[in-house]
Amino acid sequence: MKISINFSDQIDLPIRSPLDDEPLAHDDGKVVSVTIKSSQSKEYQTAKNAILNKRLRKKGKKDIMSAEEIDTGTSIMLAAVTVSYNNFEGVDFGVGEMIVKDCVDHYDEPKLRWFRDQIEEGVAANELFMQKASTKRGKE
Repeated sequence: MKISINFSDQIDLPIRSPLDDEPLAHDDGKVVSVTIKSSQSKEYQTAKNAILNKRLRKKGKKDIMSAEEIDTGTSIMLAAVTVSYNNFEGVDFGVGEMIVKDCVDHYDEPKLRWFRDQIEEGVAANELFMQKASTKRGKE
């Protein structure tokens, strides 16, 4: 018997309403979501390492990274792993049309902090799941 464990390079994150925490869905049932690269993908590791390297380079200098620099770095990292916005047509987020090529601006937009927080939570949950899965190996 052949056993194959193959994780996807991408994950879909359903977007929840900031008002009631319910998934945003159209009348036809299509869920509004964002597809991102998973923590197992090369793109995710490259984006994460680029941000970490920038922070480490700054650590040896007199000046420390400002909160704004850390926040922007997070937005850039999230944008680097964002693949697509799904079923966003007809959804008014209050900032104009949502196009994935502008996602770094969306992640930096104060009005959309709730949106960015959901993407950040999804990324963190995926990474934590994979860390837990890999640490269980040594305990069995």
